Amino acid sequence: MRYRPLFLFLPLTVLSAAEDGLANLTYLNDRLELHPRVAVGGRYDSNVEAAVDDPQDEIAATGTIGTGLKYAWSEVTTVTADVDAQLVVTNRSEQRYRNQGQANAAILRRTDGKFISAHAGFARTDDPDQETGERVMVDHWTGDVGGDFTGLTNRISTRLSFERSDYLENSRSFQADDRDQNTVMASIGYGLRLDGGDEVTLRVVGDRLIYDASTTNQDNTGVSTFLGWNRQVSEKINLSIEAGVEYRHYDASNTIPQNDLISPTWQVNGRTVTADESTWSLTLSGGLQDTASGSQALQSRFNLNYGHPLNAVWSMSLGVEGFNLQDVNAVGGQPKDQRWTARGLAGTKYSFRPGLSGNVDGGYEYSSSDLLGD
Repeated sequence: MRYRPLFLFLPLTVLSAAEDGLANLTYLNDRLELHPRVAVGGRYDSNVEAAVDDPQDEIAATGTIGTGLKYAWSEVTTVTADVDAQLVVTNRSEQRYRNQGQANAAILRRTDGKFISAHAGFARTDDPDQETGERVMVDHWTGDVGGDFTGLTNRISTRLSFERSDYLENSRSFQADDRDQNTVMASIGYGLRLDGGDEVTLRVVGDRLIYDASTTNQDNTGVSTFLGWNRQVSEKINLSIEAGVEYRHYDASNTIPQNDLISPTWQVNGRTVTADESTWSLTLSGGLQDTASGSQALQSRFNLNYGHPLNAVWSMSLGVEGFNLQDVNAVGGQPKDQRWTARGLAGTKYSFRPGLSGNVDGGYEYSSSDLLGD
């Protein structure tokens, strides 16, 4: 078993419109609201290659410019948009300049008992890969439409979505084209509200995952059924639990020993705001997942976050994350592998005045992995 420590330290000073109303620009009788922002900062990564045998430090400067938009089309319909462009300049000669950014647009319509939305988005980022820890540039395309219809005791929700991930760089563990993928997903859910504020839910999700090159991973189709429970304990405390079963069929078996897999799947969410305005959130989840090595694995996740305002202008945050993958099948005659990752995160933010703030965030990651080669 290999162990790879990965330390991330991300200082960032931000000049932006943020969420402060005093820094926003309003037009058309306050129906149009703009949030211009610009940011400068930097980061240090002690092992940007995430390799135990050849760690590489990285020092990078970042510059970001963007704006947010909110337009009240009517009393019940709102249009939103958000765009950021980012330039990252690093001390690695082969990756000196890295252009990144994101763009999102959405339309929301809310009436009594009905909520309908449509969204489209794009993001280019080199955030560390969850399995290998490497910074690999990836384009993400997303789009979805959905609706939520609520009666006195019944609620019906539907959603249709599309996602594409286009890997622009090779990794130590895979070629870029091996992981390029498209996912189409459809879901329908039903909720029954009980006395006391509880809600019992039933949700069915179907998805189709298609890879551009099926040399490592195989195209597959899945269906999941969830039974859940929601409760709004108070105005500031919400709990939800879902558990179910997932069936997945793989089109070919040239890299896996079987075509049909059944696995448990679950999700637990909790969030609360205390009397001193501190926030706690907890997420537990698990299910079947394709991995970078081409195997199918049962993944489990743990995420706990805490935020606390020290005063009116200064706040702090803490976070702990855990991620585990355990192979369901062996690949190419190799023994089943188990990989885990643990992260600790801490940060602080200070608002100098409306529209001008600075924050510093740091983290440490420790992981076991057999994906890094020799």
